[in-house]
Amino acid sequence: MAANRLVLLVAVPLFLVMALVAYLTIQFAINERAAQGWVRHTYEVIGQLEQVLSDSLDAETGQHGFLLTHKPEFLAPYQAGRSRVTADLGTFQKLTADNPTQQRRAARLERLVHERFSAFDATLQQAGGSAESLNAALETGRQRMEALRREITGGVAEERRLLVQRDNARRETENLEIAFAIGAGVLTLGALLIAAAMLVRNNVSLGISEKARANEAAILQATLETVREGIAYFTSEGLLCAFNASFVTLLDLPPANAVLQKTRISELKTHEGIRPIADQVFTPPDPGQTGVETQHIVWNDRELDVYKASVATGGFLIGVVDQTDRVRAESIVRQSQKMEAVGHLTGGVAHDFNNLLQVISANLDLAVANAGVQADPRLRERLQNAIGAVARGSRLTGQLLAFARRQALAPKSVDLGRVIRDMSDMLRRTLGENIQIETVLAGGLWNTLADPNQVENILLNLAINARDAMPEGGKLTLEVANAALDDAYAARHAEVEAGQYVMLAV
Repeated sequence: MAANRLVLLVAVPLFLVMALVAYLTIQFAINERAAQGWVRHTYEVIGQLEQVLSDSLDAETGQHGFLLTHKPEFLAPYQAGRSRVTADLGTFQKLTADNPTQQRRAARLERLVHERFSAFDATLQQAGGSAESLNAALETGRQRMEALRREITGGVAEERRLLVQRDNARRETENLEIAFAIGAGVLTLGALLIAAAMLVRNNVSLGISEKARANEAAILQATLETVREGIAYFTSEGLLCAFNASFVTLLDLPPANAVLQKTRISELKTHEGIRPIADQVFTPPDPGQTGVETQHIVWNDRELDVYKASVATGGFLIGVVDQTDRVRAESIVRQSQKMEAVGHLTGGVAHDFNNLLQVISANLDLAVANAGVQADPRLRERLQNAIGAVARGSRLTGQLLAFARRQALAPKSVDLGRVIRDMSDMLRRTLGENIQIETVLAGGLWNTLADPNQVENILLNLAINARDAMPEGGKLTLEVANAALDDAYAARHAEVEAGQYVMLAV
């Protein structure tokens, strides 16, 4: 807006000055042409007067020849000159119609010519007279010819005076026009200098403004790049004007298809790589919508929330938020809550079952102590087998209580190889027949300080996870070996101290 006002402020005075210069130039040309016309007119009038004199002299020459020789052939030049003089005077009157002085002179010339020719006509009638009368007639003709010459000379002088007067007036007008032209040129130069100064100032201001806008754009882009969410701004015509790298990354857009001020939303909608989600992501919001439009999509194993909002000044924003971690965290929380519920249920069942086992174990111990049982080896063996089964059931309830986190940790020296051997049967029953279990136990295995119930619980969880990873069946390998972790390993893993350990690999 300011630039337009500046252009008008400079252009209007400059146009007026240039118009004045053009007017003065045209006026100068018109005056020059008029002056040249008057010069031609003056010389034409002078020429006409000289022609009157010349034709009068021709007529006089014919007259003298006839008077001296009385030969009729001299009358032909006289008659021709007389006719031309009459025509010349008529032309002179027309040329000087705007000049009263010359019109009066034309009348006098016409009178003198008439008297001159009338006197000659009278002389012709006296052609046979005496020499004295002939000389008198010639003298009268000479005097009238001199008067005619004086009038013609006066007319020429008048025309030359008018020529000088008109030339002086032309020069004054020309000088005035030149002065105006110089003044207009100075004004034009001043206007141009002012315009140049204003334009330079405006260009400097524009440069500063452009630099400020570029700086703002850089700050905006840097700000957009610090945002984890994908953001893009489109004009109302669908032209991509701003976006960050997250927008391209989350939607897996090829960089060549996201170019500022070139890419249009219609091109993105028809791109083959994102066609399944194109309508959901790149359909502009309704123009009359005031709130934020939200959609949830799943794209390339990502859980994405897409936000769309119209901008009050025109265009619209599209935001893409990666909710994958949140969805997974919620899933983990739900699974944890589920496992916690299962743990509570398992702990309650295991606790009640353990109470039942204690009753059974006490009764079996009493039965074994009975004298009749001691006397019957087969019965005593059966009761001992039952007591062993109760012990295994007690260990199972201990594992269930450990799984339910209801049993306190009791670390002690444990042989992990023996723990794995003792759990083999339970793992086979738990994992099913389509999972083959292989155990690799290193020789000279060290004992380790651990809670055996927790070790069994960990081993059971790992085995179940391995089974879930092999839905078609497979082979599960359990390996135990000694391991010495040095200072370098401990430096890379802050939770570990250097020393001797027993490795359990599943």
